[in-house]
Amino acid sequence: MDGEQIKAETKERLGETAEKAKARGWEAKEKVKDIYESARDQVKETMEGLKGKNFDDIVDDVSGYVKENPGRFLLITFGLGLAAGLMLRNSKNHKDEQQF
Repeated sequence: MDGEQIKAETKERLGETAEKAKARGWEAKEKVKDIYESARDQVKETMEGLKGKNFDDIVDDVSGYVKENPGRFLLITFGLGLAAGLMLRNSKNHKDEQQF
């Protein structure tokens, strides 16, 4: 195997690896999108249920929900934090682009 063959084979393997990484990135992006949409829908439902309630009733409802669904609460919290982080990052990137 000469240098050109090694170079060509390495280039091909790097291309395949890049394509696999890109595909996995898209899969992860879709999963995050699904989690975000699920959290968003649950927040909307929760907001509808909170209309007309006083603060103490809301605190009791949230405490009860967290005790009954700790895993779901963590996922919702994670999703909201991720969404907030993405929005902040995109906002910063948008501001950076406007400077140039």
